[in-house]
Parts: sequence; structure tokens; C-alpha cells
Amino acid sequence: MGQSDSSFYTIGKNTVALSETMHVPLTLEQETLVDFSGDFRGNDLDLFARARGLSLDDAVEEAAIVLGLPLPEFQDHDPRGIGLASLLERSERQRSQRLLFNLVDLRRYPDRPVLIVESADSAIDAMYGYPPIEDAYVVTTWAGHVSDIGTVDWTPLKVRDVIIWPNAGQGFAHTTQLVATACRTAGARTIKAVVPPVHLPEGWTLSDDWPGGPSFGEPPLNGPDDLCDDEWDLKFDETIGTLLDNAQPINLEA
Repeated sequence: MGQSDSSFYTIGKNTVALSETMHVPLTLEQETLVDFSGDFRGNDLDLFARARGLSLDDAVEEAAIVLGLPLPEFQDHDPRGIGLASLLERSERQRSQRLLFNLVDLRRYPDRPVLIVESADSAIDAMYGYPPIEDAYVVTTWAGHVSDIGTVDWTPLKVRDVIIWPNAGQGFAHTTQLVATACRTAGARTIKAVVPPVHLPEGWTLSDDWPGGPSFGEPPLNGPDDLCDDEWDLKFDETIGTLLDNAQPINLEA
């Protein structure tokens, strides 16, 4: 419960002590959040950084990635005082290139191979639905469609080992070629691609159930239609794991 005036929404009854309220700005001109009950003062990105346990630099970076925006270039290289509205404004002036998804992990794990999929949904499901992928790879994708591949900053893939996992179907070879070209231009060390089996449905991704069998589920597995841990590992090795291990090198002409 709260009340608002022209500039702030105050969370908490107007009868409670100031120390039990939080002021939320209602205008873009005023970006400072004040939580008197928790002694917090800052903008929305400060609060995001605290909630996620990130440094302010990483919070700005992750917010930009989630919004599909290029990372703002701060003249003083200091993001302090930059709220979400300012991030949007600054990023609007730099839309020539978009960021790769999961840039934070790309920097956090520089020695891991990079798995590139075609959508954020597939990337998230690959990261959190398949522990062997989460533990061994950095999963990324680009913002937009296949036609937007050329608008992306692929330079974080310089000297990285890359595996491309395209959606199953007739267009997979074309997508693989475009992404591989972008990776090569960025200076990737090695480039491989998964060849989707012909029995996979058109458009199949790592977000979908593997056809012809019970669901992988999410370990630990509890449902009657899911597999026990050992069976899950075996099924992964026989399907997703085998496709990753057998990814084919991509040789592009210079």
C-alpha cells in the first residue's frame, strides 16, 4: 500500500515512520530510489546490481544484454549514477551493433568453448535444462533474426572455440554459414557446427523435447515420465552429447 505525488510513489502507509517506507521515482528526471527501511539509496540499476550480486559494471552490461541494446560507452568510463532511463538514452545513440547474449559469462569463462544457438529461449533452456552444457560451455545467441546476424558485435568470440547449433530444418546450412562467417571475421580460433539429424522436426531447438522418447526433465528428476539420474546422463550422452562431440569443422574460404 502506498501513495503518490507528482514525483514519487511512496511504498508504506502514510501513517508509518519514515524508516519503514521506500520512495520510487515516477519521472525520468528523477532516478533515485530511496529505501529508508533498508538504508538503500540509488537508482534502478543500483538495486538490480544489489539483487543480482553484481558489480555495477556487470549490472549495466547485463541490463543492456537483456534489453537487446548495445553497451553504452561512458566518456568517463564510470557507470555510477546511470539509471535505466539513461541506459536506454545512451544506447539509443549506439544502435549500429547489438550485443551477444550472455556476455557476462563469455568474459567470466574465457577458456570454455562457446555454443551458439538461434534464440534467447534456446540459450536459456540449454544453459539451465542441460547441466553438462551449463558446466562445460558458454551459451550465447544474437538478438533478432538470421537477417540481423550482420548487425551484431561478434568480437567477444575472438580466439574462442565455437560450436554452432542451428535450428533443425531446411535453413540450417544457410544459418550455419552466416554465423560461421561472422565468427571467422571476429577471429574465432575454431568453428564447428552441429548437423541436426534428419528425424528432428522442422525448427527443433534445445528448448524442445527429444522426439521418440520420454522427456529429459530437469535433474533432479521426479516425474513418472522422467528418467532417473543415470538414465538421464545416458540419454544425454546418446543424443545431445553425441551431436556436440560430432560437430563438424567449418572451413571457410578467406
